[in-house]
Amino acid sequence: MSFFLRKSFSAGPIRLNLSKSGLGVSAGVTGARLGINKDGAYVHGGRHGLYYREQLGQRQRQAVGRGVGVEGSEAEAAAPGTTEVFVDTGRTFDPPVQPSRRPPVEVPALPSAWNRTAVGLGVGLLGIVIAGYLGPMALAIALALPFVAVGYGAVERWRNQKAEAELQRGLEALDHHGDPRPALQAPSAPRLGPAQRAWLEFQLYEALVHRATENDDAVTAADLRGFEDAATLSGDVLDAAKADAFTALLDALLADHQLTDAEETALRRLADRLRLDEAVIGEELQTLAVMAVLREELAGDLTPVEADVPLKQGETCYFAGRGRQLVARIQRRFQRNNVQYKEVGYETDIDGQIYLTDRRLLLVGEGSRSYRIGRVLDEELSLEDNTVRLTLENRKNPVILTLPNAPVFAARLQKLLAQTA
Repeated sequence: MSFFLRKSFSAGPIRLNLSKSGLGVSAGVTGARLGINKDGAYVHGGRHGLYYREQLGQRQRQAVGRGVGVEGSEAEAAAPGTTEVFVDTGRTFDPPVQPSRRPPVEVPALPSAWNRTAVGLGVGLLGIVIAGYLGPMALAIALALPFVAVGYGAVERWRNQKAEAELQRGLEALDHHGDPRPALQAPSAPRLGPAQRAWLEFQLYEALVHRATENDDAVTAADLRGFEDAATLSGDVLDAAKADAFTALLDALLADHQLTDAEETALRRLADRLRLDEAVIGEELQTLAVMAVLREELAGDLTPVEADVPLKQGETCYFAGRGRQLVARIQRRFQRNNVQYKEVGYETDIDGQIYLTDRRLLLVGEGSRSYRIGRVLDEELSLEDNTVRLTLENRKNPVILTLPNAPVFAARLQKLLAQTA
């Protein structure tokens, strides 16, 4: 069983894509959508029932990390066989969701009786060859080894079958809202090997936890604690099963591309009932907090804010805060094992203040930039590196911004785009 986080949902018109390889958000306003996945950048678009999806640069390079629009004199497409690697240059503000990787957990599995039998047979045959030079007694012992190996394999297969039968019994009890623990005390259970018993405990506990996520009344916190006290599994394995069930419920709630207040409350209540440590599901809890901010911003009205720079007559400011405009440039090239690599990273173009008005996006620092709202064709918010990437009309490379509160900026920009669409 693998533990991973991969889901897609929307907060209004903003789509968020989360996976173990990174977190990203994309939004489209005119039928085109630009996004990032594990294979790099892709375009998805269309209108009136006709749609297309194309992986950018898929034929030219093997994408590693995140695809970006590279500016400057080295903006040419990578040659065939070149691998592009995105490196963190420290130019972005800290992201609102810190990616976390759960420590690897060895999930109990049924032993392979055939593998063990094959190993025993191999050792026995080798022993026969060697024992032929050591005397009759050694030869007799070596001749017995293959039969011992076959017998041991047969016992392991019998134990595996008994464990699978007891698992079925426990799952049937759960289906009838019963207690699966009697399957662990069945007459055949004591004759199970340590590996089979650990596998049976994990499978039953995982099913019990998933049932707890489906119905608060079907499995109580006391039921879970009772099973945990009786089990021989380690705390890390138990936490892995609970975290996986929590993520599965989050996936299910996000299947409709929305996360309501009631659903968020249910998730937080489940985390308490499972006694999940915040360190185990920290990334998911941070995502819930960000989604709450986006939900509030998209549901509310745009509120004017003060701008400490001169605006045009009749122009209204809706966001003012610290930010940077970035450019993605090649940092270095190198070759390893006959493979060409190029490292791409962000560099600062302007560091200063960012203002969002009903007419334009304004950056003021050592120099200034101004982009009309009407030129914005697409918006992408990345929670992975805390950037907002804007695709503008008649501009080859995207405008890449980083802000301490990028989700708020992205939500307000999305509302303005919706009003002007």
